[in-house]
Amino acid sequence: PLLAGERVTGALRAERSMASAAHDTREAWLLIGGLGAGVIVLAALAALVIGRRLARPLERLAPAAQRLGDGDFSARAPRAGIAEVDAVAAALDATAHRLDQLLARERAFSADASHQLRTPLAALRLELEAIELQGGPRPELDAALSQVQRLQETIDTLLAVARDADRDGGANTDLAALLEQAQERWHGPLAAEGRPLRTVQQARDPIARVAPGVAREIVDVLVDNARRHGRGAIVLSVREVAGATSGSLALDVRDDGDGFDDDGPGADDPFARRAAGDDGHGIGLALARSLAEAEGARLSISGRGSPTVLTLLLARDR
Repeated sequence: PLLAGERVTGALRAERSMASAAHDTREAWLLIGGLGAGVIVLAALAALVIGRRLARPLERLAPAAQRLGDGDFSARAPRAGIAEVDAVAAALDATAHRLDQLLARERAFSADASHQLRTPLAALRLELEAIELQGGPRPELDAALSQVQRLQETIDTLLAVARDADRDGGANTDLAALLEQAQERWHGPLAAEGRPLRTVQQARDPIARVAPGVAREIVDVLVDNARRHGRGAIVLSVREVAGATSGSLALDVRDDGDGFDDDGPGADDPFARRAAGDDGHGIGLALARSLAEAEGARLSISGRGSPTVLTLLLARDR
């Protein structure tokens, strides 16, 4: 108010526009946002550069690890100048060296075992044949010679698998004939224990891509496992597989035993290799699975209770 002699003679009013203040505020927020975005972009670029720098040495380790996984134990990992990555590379190199030594020892043992076993087997065969020539043909001698031949084939098959040798990649097996052969081999021993052996052929032209010797060994292991740990009749069956694995053949071995109960021997992993004298299924099932995997097949448990069913899944030979 304006006063003159204690009387209000007028008023003074002052005003200003808020538009400029809002404009200034908006510009400040834009500046702060731009600075924040710039910091984020710079941080992302820095993280990308640092990440690539750290990942590149690991990427160079990947081919060496892949070669090691493929069985090339001469593979050596490159060094990157980063302590942690170089420690991983050194561990890979030490692993490759140790595996190479272990494999060399196993191959040497296989060669020695092959030589040491084949020589007495050949001598035994000659002795049996000499006895056969002296006394004429005898059923016992024929059976003994057959067992020697089977043992020789078993040794050759196991050594070939252990050495990862070429076992004729185009080999195939007639599973129907395989069942007939298993019936001939196991009918007598099972009958002596009061255990019938039955075969069921449910597939048409059951020709599988697997070496005959390997297939025979797997079937013998499964039948022997059912004989030792099962009860009742043993049924061998061949069937076609439908669904996701169509085009495959399944060979089932079934018995009426207690099976792989959750609290029984071998409950954790029936295929785990166990020391002699342990409860469970010893090395038989572990050997059967190793033989199956060596041929690109799969051995699994289809029924854990009673009846117990072990299934060998094989690729059909087209």
